[in-house]
Amino acid sequence: MSLFESILLRKLFWDINAQPTVFDRNFYNSWKNPPHDFSIDLFAYNEAKRKGLQIKRFSVFFKKRSHGSSHWNLGFRSKVKFIRRTISYSIELKRRDRN
Repeated sequence: MSLFESILLRKLFWDINAQPTVFDRNFYNSWKNPPHDFSIDLFAYNEAKRKGLQIKRFSVFFKKRSHGSSHWNLGFRSKVKFIRRTISYSIELKRRDRN
């Protein structure tokens, strides 16, 4: 995903959707029409890059899930659906960046 987005959006992206993202409330409040699904990570990352913000990464340890199961990753079909949705949103994001 990082390679695809870096090529499409012509910015270097790394570890999209990999770790929790923390940002200042002023940055959050500046968003216009953010998505309301998994694309929010890509949106926030792209906005931070577009505004020239410094991005800091730190390691987070994830324990094994103790209760329940994933509600989106239910097999091959759900992964294909997620990929299609991500590509579609990426193209929309590229159009937004042009304007």
